[in-house]
Amino acid sequence: MNSAADKSIDGWKLLLKNAAPNALHDSDARYDPPKCDEDTRVEVTGEIMDWMMDCNGPQRLLCMTGAAGSGKSALQQTTAEKCLENGILACTFFFSASDPTRNTVKPVIPTIAYQLGRASDLLRRCIKAAVENDPLIFSKSLRTPETGSILFKETMLPAPTAFNVNLKMLKSRFKVLRSSSEQSASTQLRYTNL
Repeated sequence: MNSAADKSIDGWKLLLKNAAPNALHDSDARYDPPKCDEDTRVEVTGEIMDWMMDCNGPQRLLCMTGAAGSGKSALQQTTAEKCLENGILACTFFFSASDPTRNTVKPVIPTIAYQLGRASDLLRRCIKAAVENDPLIFSKSLRTPETGSILFKETMLPAPTAFNVNLKMLKSRFKVLRSSSEQSASTQLRYTNL
C-alpha cells in the first residue's frame, strides 16, 4: 500500500539514482574502450551474432571466459557496437573492479531497466510505476523475488497485449554483462545467479 509520501516519488528519477551510467557501453567513463581491430576476430564475432539472432536456439546464455588481457572486453565492446549499428542492442553492463559504481551487482537491474525503458516509452512508464509502487525495491537483496523479477514482471507481464513491445524480440536482443577478470569467483558466481 502506498502512503501519501510515496505518491510524491518519481520512479524514473529513483531508478536513475540507482543505475550505473559508467557501466554503459558508450559511457564517458569508458571512453575509447578496447575494441577489436578491423578484420580481426571476424569468425568469433560472426558466431556471436549468429547465436544472438537465433531466437529459437536452445542456448539462452553465452558466457565468455579467458585470462585477463585475452581480449574479452574488446570482443564484447565490438559486438555491442555491431548490435547497436543493426538496431538490436537492448542493454549492456560492463563491470569493473576498479570503479565502485560498477564493481557490484546492485546497480545491474536498475541499469538494465533504464536502457529498456529508453527503448520504449510504454515500458518506461511501466518501469516507473513499478518503482513508485515499491520505492525501496533497490534496497532489497537481489536474491529476493521482489527486486529484479517483480520489477520486470510488473512491467512486462500483466497485459503483454497492451504493450506494443514484441517480448520475443526483446528476449532476442543482445545484452552484454561484462564481468571483470579481477573479481573473485564468488562475486562472479552471484552475477550468474541473477
